[in-house]
Amino acid sequence: MTGIFARFPATEFSSILRRWNESHQLLVAAFVLCIAGLFLTNDRFLAQVLFFALVVPAAFLASLRFSHASVSRGFVVTVASLESFRHLRAVPASTISWSVGLYLLMLYISSVAQPQASLQLTNRQFLMSLQIVSFVWVSALFALARADLLRALIAALSAVAGTSAAINMIAYVYRNEIPDRLTDYRLIASIGMPEYYNSTNISATYAVFCIAAVACLVSHSTTRIQRTLLSVGAVLLFSGVLFTQARSAIVAVCAGLAVIGASASRRVRTLVAGAVAVAAIIVIAVPAARDVLLHRGLSDRPEVWQNFIAKAWEQPFLGFGIFANIDVKLRDGRVIDQAHNIILSAQVRGGAIAALAMIAIAAGCLYWGTRFCRATGSSIPLAASVAMLTAGMMDYEILTTYPAWPHVTFWLPIGLCAGAEIGVRWRVDLAAGSPRSPMGARASPDPISSMAALASNSPRPGMPN
Repeated sequence: MTGIFARFPATEFSSILRRWNESHQLLVAAFVLCIAGLFLTNDRFLAQVLFFALVVPAAFLASLRFSHASVSRGFVVTVASLESFRHLRAVPASTISWSVGLYLLMLYISSVAQPQASLQLTNRQFLMSLQIVSFVWVSALFALARADLLRALIAALSAVAGTSAAINMIAYVYRNEIPDRLTDYRLIASIGMPEYYNSTNISATYAVFCIAAVACLVSHSTTRIQRTLLSVGAVLLFSGVLFTQARSAIVAVCAGLAVIGASASRRVRTLVAGAVAVAAIIVIAVPAARDVLLHRGLSDRPEVWQNFIAKAWEQPFLGFGIFANIDVKLRDGRVIDQAHNIILSAQVRGGAIAALAMIAIAAGCLYWGTRFCRATGSSIPLAASVAMLTAGMMDYEILTTYPAWPHVTFWLPIGLCAGAEIGVRWRVDLAAGSPRSPMGARASPDPISSMAALASNSPRPGMPN
């Protein structure tokens, strides 16, 4: 047995730390604090520092099973067995995880092959790729953990994101006079999302977190405090989406609600259908609302896509990498710097293999999110990924960055779906009588995995019947 020995100055402190780690509250607290640094400050490096200083160590500790503790001379010596660290070996078994790695690899290869690439730039991209892989792995742990851990995480993140949206809306209203045309009054972030503060960027983030909050409310049994955080957070985030006037985010919210309604009870489906009907009536009856949705038309998307498809054919196999200037000029003279579609952008930046990897990521999120929802009743991974993919089909590109806006908007839902895939695969193995289990050949009740609950015929703890 491989062991790690840690000394603590007091028995009580060690006991508290051990309980917190075994319930993975340390991991949730570290992760929420890291995301809060992204949402509630304008420091572009704070989230990165917190991720490596807090989240990665907490994830490592959460992967250990504290198998033995003894008191010696006033110190508690805790032996943490590495036997339960086996889920690290299982993560690469996920097709979503493999696709993420392939996508990042092709972006790296395409970038290195370009003449403008330098050693400093390529080294930085390599480090950022490793950070993304780490972030996806940590996100996957939450889908593998107990239901109460996932809903606690979503409740806390909804509160953080909702607070950021509320601050931004208040600051924007206070600083700006409402113009004659409501369409000239689009929300931008004054706090949080450093370097990604424009309306279109923050709208996608608000949409994904709003849908995750609603999915948690509908598909999980929550405490009163959690219901309050989720409800208030969802309202604030949806208000933020409306303030941005970003139609891609509005459609993403509608798509996410449709998924939640389809996987929920008849009562919830009726409520969702009623809300959509009321929204449609408002759009039809209120000229200002109709103007917000229709005045920009298609925003030249067909012309943008046509130009970038032609751009992709210039280097179809290797792509242009992330450092190259890929600007295209529209007929009206405007210059567009990205393809406004995550799959087309993958083709332009990373070539055909990167595009196929992005398609595999999208298909995997939808397929395994659906399987996870059917197996556990939780629609969080599926609904969040549907909202993310819907917005991504109409805008955005996913590049390698330090922990920032793309991580919470794209990589978090992808990581949750990767964890959902691993969970469902383990469930199939256990149901078939395979010795392979979340904890290896000798399964144990370690809370890092909920697959014991998944493998049983009873619902997950905290999940509706």
